[in-house]
Amino acid sequence: MDRLKMNVGFLVFCTLAALVLHAQDDVPFMPADQFESKIDLAFKKRESSDPGTYTFSDGSQPKKTTDTPIAFLSINFTLLRAEGEVKVNVVNGRSERVTKVKVGSPMKLEVGFIEDVKNNGEGVEINLIFLNDLKKPIRRVTFKIGEDGSYFVNGEKRGKF
Repeated sequence: MDRLKMNVGFLVFCTLAALVLHAQDDVPFMPADQFESKIDLAFKKRESSDPGTYTFSDGSQPKKTTDTPIAFLSINFTLLRAEGEVKVNVVNGRSERVTKVKVGSPMKLEVGFIEDVKNNGEGVEINLIFLNDLKKPIRRVTFKIGEDGSYFVNGEKRGKF
């Protein structure tokens, strides 16, 4: 009987998780005239206690450190006109919530070193899910950098790194 309860509980959990992830795809994109996104490309040194050693910044592949500055990508996001949005869930491409913040102030989304983004085999995806006062998703903005360096905002190609 306990095993049956565990299996039913697991089935319910998996069903709810699938519904939440599917609901994220049903949320409409925010119109481009309601937000502003600007690329912030800076040159930074990859931090390490010992130059020439490897670090695991994203847990996938070792990254060689260097004393030479390399391109680091951030996206500055500003909501120009709110229409009922109260909070923002920042979700990565693996559907893991990174943070949740109140709407109102500009956000700086740190993507990472361009070299890492292009070499990880997947690219990077950042989803901003806007919630109303009832915590219901009402709009979203998606930033994606493909493994070839192509940059997309809400599915529209904006450039290439």
